[in-house]
Amino acid sequence: MSPLFKSTTGQGRPSAVWAIGGVLLLTGLALWGGDGLWRVEVESENLRAAPNGKKIGTLLEGTSVDTLETDGRWVRVRLEGWVWGPSLDGFVEAPKEEAPTSKKAADEPPLLRLTPKIKRMVNADYGTFYSLDWDQDFKRLRLRLRVEDIGAEALALRQQALHRLLLDEVGTAVEYDQVEVASNRPDGSGQVGAEVARIERAALVGLEADDQAAWQEAVRLSSDGGETWNP
Repeated sequence: MSPLFKSTTGQGRPSAVWAIGGVLLLTGLALWGGDGLWRVEVESENLRAAPNGKKIGTLLEGTSVDTLETDGRWVRVRLEGWVWGPSLDGFVEAPKEEAPTSKKAADEPPLLRLTPKIKRMVNADYGTFYSLDWDQDFKRLRLRLRVEDIGAEALALRQQALHRLLLDEVGTAVEYDQVEVASNRPDGSGQVGAEVARIERAALVGLEADDQAAWQEAVRLSSDGGETWNP
């Protein structure tokens, strides 16, 4: 007969519990872990319905059991374990319940939830992420990052790509009319915020993702932190 229980010490808590009561010889048990808790110390031991009664299973070495009473050299025990549901007659799998959204998650600002993913994407392909913020008054979404010495042409390509990334990832999670990317200078020098590329969200939505010429027509650029703009 297959073992009724195999010790799972150290493993995670499963999703359903079954319990078995039975009787086995006292000589196959050793006291362990406190009053009433015993452990099988031989390689295997029979589990019976009653003293000298019908064998109903086998306990493996190391199985822990809770003692209920003793009768001479017999011990009535209780144990808990897990069994594969489809092996049981009449088993019907219950539908999994969706985990409720925690109040904390529900109250968390949408941009705060999106920032870790956008940070990973920026660091992987575009530079070093500094911040992502939303100016509610000006309805402006702004990404700040640092770049290495990549040159002006490569910086423009990254600005365009990051405008599209923000549009795709943020979507309508917050209300904004402008998308801005701010970085240091394309030679790797200067402070983050010196170079600014700003575009209207409505114009960005209408552009093809790889249409650099149309993007250059729609974008406003500044090399002095927004003091002056071109155009």
